Amino acid sequence: MKTQIAVIDIDGVLADYRVGLLFWIRQSWPRLSQKANYHLGRSDTWINHESMGVPYRQWLDVLEMFRMAGGKQAIPVVEGAVELLRSLKTGGVEVVLLTSRPIDLYSNIYRDTMEWLRNNELCYDLVLWSKSKAEMVHKMRLTDKVIFAIDDEIKHVVEYDLLGIKTYWIDLYNKQAELETFNTLTRAKRVLSLKEIEVYSPNEKQP
Repeated sequence: MKTQIAVIDIDGVLADYRVGLLFWIRQSWPRLSQKANYHLGRSDTWINHESMGVPYRQWLDVLEMFRMAGGKQAIPVVEGAVELLRSLKTGGVEVVLLTSRPIDLYSNIYRDTMEWLRNNELCYDLVLWSKSKAEMVHKMRLTDKVIFAIDDEIKHVVEYDLLGIKTYWIDLYNKQAELETFNTLTRAKRVLSLKEIEVYSPNEKQP
């Protein structure tokens, strides 16, 4: 039987990056705690230098410190992530986590990621790192084995779709500005929760 694989992103899919970053900002940057609390109280706002009310260079400093200080180890797990991965593994599907986390720039990112996966008991078979995810899947000759991919970045969703891979765009943060691109350029399915993703084992006939 042909190996079947699910390709799944980490940040914004399994890890609630937005909430984790806001929690860290609230604790580590008191001057921005009020803004962080505002965004934590909503689910329909994205965070960047403009919405946080800081100069762009200072925002880059915040993000760099978050990565260097091990902030990614404390990111909350998205609801339904543990169950989804367990269901895939139980059904005989191999789980490949494909992330664009910058391990080439921050020496601790690899360790922080692996510890986060272990501490949160997330099942997987392989972790791959690439800023060009669809290209990585193609290069490793996995395309015909992938039953679906999940990502939160529209760029990767479009690229997976162009490879003919069934793709879910998980929109945890209600990215209304990206809806037109999504509707115009992809045949992917938009989901607001991991619980909307149906898992079929390799032995089941998919609808």
